[in-house]
Amino acid sequence: MKKILFPATNRVHIARQQILLRELKNKFDVDIQEYKSEHKDTLNVVADIANHFRKVLDNKYDLAIIRGDRFEMLPIAMLYAYKGIPIAHIEGGDQSGAIDNKVRYAITSLSDIHFSTNKESFKRLISMGTDPDLTFNFGSLDVSYAKTVLPKRLIEEPYIIVCHHPMLNEDVKVLEKVLKEFEK
Repeated sequence: MKKILFPATNRVHIARQQILLRELKNKFDVDIQEYKSEHKDTLNVVADIANHFRKVLDNKYDLAIIRGDRFEMLPIAMLYAYKGIPIAHIEGGDQSGAIDNKVRYAITSLSDIHFSTNKESFKRLISMGTDPDLTFNFGSLDVSYAKTVLPKRLIEEPYIIVCHHPMLNEDVKVLEKVLKEFEK
């Protein structure tokens, strides 16, 4: 049975990929390697994760699945690319800003198989030179997962849900300022 590595540096990665992981476990031996760094600054987190996943390399994998653009995934992708383990990248070609795009494109360049979330991302991947036979417009696993979650009304008053994509070393006062604008 083929062995697949699914690295996760945040519990959200596992929660959002439940549908994929369930399907993969039906046909493959899936090793979910969850890891959380105790460090707060980016450089120490990267070094810590690289050291952890270097030790994981002792396990024999046929494929590593890298999801998204989180900076923690780049050293993992580098390690497995150097080891010659094929990488499947989910969410390549997407655009989100900040440094995420550079990280995502670097992971895309290290990857062998590509799963985009939409037509525009698929076109971006092809224009970057990915192999058209190994690039798929698969759709968003996040949307598929969200459809399975039953909504709950927390309070009766109208409210707004805010989704925040945190970045290490960001100024949280900016977020606070934006949230205060909602009060108006």
